[in-house]
Amino acid sequence: VRALGFDMDHTLALYKKRPIEELAFTETVRKLMSKSGYPAALSRIAYDPEGCVRGLIVDKERGNTLKLDKYNYVAVAYHGTQPMTSGEIRRQYGEDVVRFDPNKHHSVDTLFSVPEVYLYCKLVDLIDRKIVADKSYGQAFIDVRACIDEAHRDESIKRKVRERPDKFIDEDPNLALTLHKFRVSGKKLFLLTNSDLTYVGLLLGFLLNGKLPQYATWKDYFDVVIVEAGKPGFYKRTEP
Repeated sequence: VRALGFDMDHTLALYKKRPIEELAFTETVRKLMSKSGYPAALSRIAYDPEGCVRGLIVDKERGNTLKLDKYNYVAVAYHGTQPMTSGEIRRQYGEDVVRFDPNKHHSVDTLFSVPEVYLYCKLVDLIDRKIVADKSYGQAFIDVRACIDEAHRDESIKRKVRERPDKFIDEDPNLALTLHKFRVSGKKLFLLTNSDLTYVGLLLGFLLNGKLPQYATWKDYFDVVIVEAGKPGFYKRTEP
């Protein structure tokens, strides 16, 4: 192995789980109310950090969150935040395996997905209670996705992180030394992130600047730095 590459968010820059998830949740709720016409009742929803985990599948059309077993049968299911009985699971999914369809399903496979899926589950509850009366389960999922994407894109989340990096970023005391050891053992290091240079400079400056005398700034730890990469499309594009 001659070269080692790193992402930044949730990799070199480890976010403190509860603060960053609550921030993403709160900013998404604010946008749902201000831009997508959701009622003020959303502001009373409290974020539960234990309400969702990675490894689940969301059935967007039915408002269900599924935990599949190793054979892709539904082992546990929730409708909104309410557990489904084995009878309800059989009625909706029968005895068949769940075949993942990106048009119908969403995989909870990143830390970014956790707060948005929990919010979606709470919206399903509000739709069932007629508090949100004019949205289908599928539309609610689309709205949550659009609003959380916008919160990441328009600086709503990043602005708060920039103001208080110590509140949201977990300082790993071994990070600088680990990167240094890779370099002195002959590895080329690169950074490949979707974040912009200003944000990268603030977070990695917070984590790496002044940590070791051999490195004037965070940039000196890397042979190549690529920002605003546009992953996952980055891996499929052909331009240099």
